[in-house]
Amino acid sequence: MTNKQTRTRRPDAPELIRLARERNPNATAAGIAEEIGGISRQRVSQLIREMKLPTRVAFTNSGGERAIGWQTRNLITELVVVKDLIEKRFSVYRPITSESLECDIVINYRGGKLLKMDVRPELSAGVYHAGESDKFDCIAYVSLTHRIKYEPELNAFID
Repeated sequence: MTNKQTRTRRPDAPELIRLARERNPNATAAGIAEEIGGISRQRVSQLIREMKLPTRVAFTNSGGERAIGWQTRNLITELVVVKDLIEKRFSVYRPITSESLECDIVINYRGGKLLKMDVRPELSAGVYHAGESDKFDCIAYVSLTHRIKYEPELNAFID
C-alpha cells in the first residue's frame, strides 16, 4: 500500500459519515470529509450513495433564515413553471408519483397533442441541473429568481 492509500483508507469512515449526517443533515460531502479528515470528498459522496443516506442541498432565502431541502426546491420550481404555463392557457398535468412519468410536466396543446417537459432548476449562478435532454419535447430552465427559459420556445408548439 502506498502512503497516499494509507492516509485515505478509513475503515471507520461509514460510521463517521453516518454520525456527521445525524449531527447535520445538510452537511456537504466536502464538509464531512474536512470534519473526518483523511478521506476525500469524492469518497464521502460514494459512501453516502452506498449507504443510501438522504442527500440534501441547503437553500436559504435572501435573509439566510431558513434552509429547504432539494425536493422542496424542485417542487417549488415545478409549480412556478405550472403557474406560468396555465397563465399562457396550456392544459398542464403533473404525475401523481415521481415514478409514474419520466417527465416533470405534461402539456396538452394543439387540440390533444401531448408535450413532455422537464424542469431544471438553477443550482448556482448560471449552473442548471443536468440531465438527458433527448427524452423531452421541451425543457424549462428556472433561475433562482424564478425567471423561466423554455427550450425550444413555447411558440414553437402554438398554432
